[in-house]
Amino acid sequence: MLTQQELKKCEKECRAYINAVKKSIEQKYGGKVPAEFVAQLRQLDDMYLCYLQCSHEFRQSNDIIVKKSNGKAEFTQVNQLFSLMLQIADKMDKLVKNFGISPLAASKIKGLPSGSDGGENFLESL
Repeated sequence: MLTQQELKKCEKECRAYINAVKKSIEQKYGGKVPAEFVAQLRQLDDMYLCYLQCSHEFRQSNDIIVKKSNGKAEFTQVNQLFSLMLQIADKMDKLVKNFGISPLAASKIKGLPSGSDGGENFLESL
């Protein structure tokens, strides 16, 4: 279980990330986050905070495989925190791609020749 200090650290890190995402969106859309982005941005906020909390607890346990017992037998399974982190990371990746702010999206934009709109004149500009 996370302490209050650890929770505050996660929240601070989450705020910094979400503020950077908002800033990136604002730069793309004339200084304001479009209303249709608000719900997905809130989801990203919630998911990232959950991810940070899971990550912190997972690092404390430091075990990908954990031993469990059902009263009859002992068995091993993947740490539930690790599985949850993977699921959250996948959903976050999809949301970030929706915003067009992933490293992949940035590299595609940087890869266009200057003055190119990526449309019909794209091949001619090469």
